[in-house]
Amino acid sequence: MKNDITFLIQARLGSTRLAKKVLKKIYTKTLIEGVYKRINHQNTIVLTSINSIDDDLVKFCKNKKMNIHRGDELNVFNRFLDVVKSLKTPYFARITGDNPFVETSNYLKMLQLMKKNKLDRILNVGLPLGSSFEILTKESFIKQSKETIDDFQKEHVTSKYYQNLDTYSCGVYQEDFKEISHLRLTIDEQLDLDLIRNICKKLNKETYEITMNEINNLYKKNKSLFSLNQNIKQKNT
Repeated sequence: MKNDITFLIQARLGSTRLAKKVLKKIYTKTLIEGVYKRINHQNTIVLTSINSIDDDLVKFCKNKKMNIHRGDELNVFNRFLDVVKSLKTPYFARITGDNPFVETSNYLKMLQLMKKNKLDRILNVGLPLGSSFEILTKESFIKQSKETIDDFQKEHVTSKYYQNLDTYSCGVYQEDFKEISHLRLTIDEQLDLDLIRNICKKLNKETYEITMNEINNLYKKNKSLFSLNQNIKQKNT
């Protein structure tokens, strides 16, 4: 079952709030490198754009022997579609490159649930903001490409799944981190970056070495540490 999935990491350098954030160093590794290593799966690809602003990201990934694909800058759906069509796996995961603590450790259990219930999409929930990810079937995604793709879906790649629950079968996988589910562990602004760096310093580890249990335990011991970015308003997704 491990070979039934490909992990696709959506990443660009054109952030308006924190420029080139995925190439920012967190501890000793950059954000994008940490996300890639955290997934720790041979079938992992970074998806970026053909815009020249992303040349540095492409160069970085190639130097680190990280798989990378370039596609449409504004039509993110097509950027994914180009890769998904060529996948040899029946499932793929969509992950965003600004989430250093994405919780993928239970992906095999999520796949089991998808197969058992014949789901088109599954999302893990009960986690801090920025720690969830989704798994989708290649078949259902390609099917959507034959339908009308509006501007919202071009940017928000998987929106049609949860907007059309009568057509697409969606489910959730419940994680057990309710106590810290209110925390913000994504990186959009400098305060977000500062918090993630502080967590790594406290634990003396890279992002990809830190488990969700360790974050949970750190929160219990030092709640004030996590207050740094709690007033940041999350952008619409």
